[in-house]
This record gives sequence, structure tokens and C-alpha cells, in this order.
Amino acid sequence: MVSLPKYSTLDTVGQCLRRSAVRYPDKVALISDHPDYSRVTYRKFNELVNKFANSIMKLGLNRGDTVALMAGNSLEFLIIWYGLAKAGITMVPVNLMLKGEELSFIINHSESRIFIMEDTFVDAIKDVRDKLNKVECFMHISYKKRDKSDDSMMDFW
Repeated sequence: MVSLPKYSTLDTVGQCLRRSAVRYPDKVALISDHPDYSRVTYRKFNELVNKFANSIMKLGLNRGDTVALMAGNSLEFLIIWYGLAKAGITMVPVNLMLKGEELSFIINHSESRIFIMEDTFVDAIKDVRDKLNKVECFMHISYKKRDKSDDSMMDFW
């Protein structure tokens, strides 16, 4: 049995997840509609979060940087949220109803270096993509294969 300290009000989100993965590794943490991850244990969730956190840092992001996320409730949303928190990167949740100038204002004002979006929102940014001054990388979340004609967008999975 691994000895862990009791919960503290000073724990970070990442510490809480790590502790749950050690205490309850095989208990189901999430139930999802994702085709490959319908039931996710704490251990697997922590692994997915760590994998994302390490990947995002390999893209050159550092503590204090910001990443914009335009996605509904999903497994990916949680992986991104926890992964960014573990990496010390601020997540900027973007209202799913935003388009055009409002969308570009939020992204530019937040100084997000990466913009992650679900496939349903790719069309919403087409008109303003060139106006997103600070965004260095666009990432796409989808369960389906997408048209690779736009190689400037990175796949989440």
C-alpha cells in the first residue's frame, strides 16, 4: 500500500489526479462516448493527461503561456484541461457560440499560442484565422479521419 498524505487545500489539480490514480488505479474515473475510451480508469486518465502535458511542452510552451480551447463536454476537454494544469499553462475556454471578430478578439487578447478546437468549429475560424496574431499552432479534435489538405492543423489524437 502506498502511503499518501491526506488531501490539502493547497493541492493542485494535477496532484489530486495523481493521488487518485495511485489510490484508485482501476476504478472508473470517466465514462465517455469516445469509441476507444468508453470507460477510463484513473490510471489511464492520468496517463492520457501526462501524455498530453508532455506533448504540449514539446511544442515549446512554458509555464504561464496560454492555450485557447473551443470544445464541448468531452474526454478530450478534460484531458486538455488537466494536462495544461499539470504543465502550468493557462487554458482559455472559448465560448462555442463565438464567431468572426468576437472570436479573434478573445484569442488575440488572451495571447494564446495554441488554439485547440473540435472539428465542428473549424469552419468558424476560417474567416479570422489570419487575424489570430499570436497563435503558432492550430490543433484539431475529431474521432473521424479528416481532410489532410490543411496540413497547418495538427491532430489531437
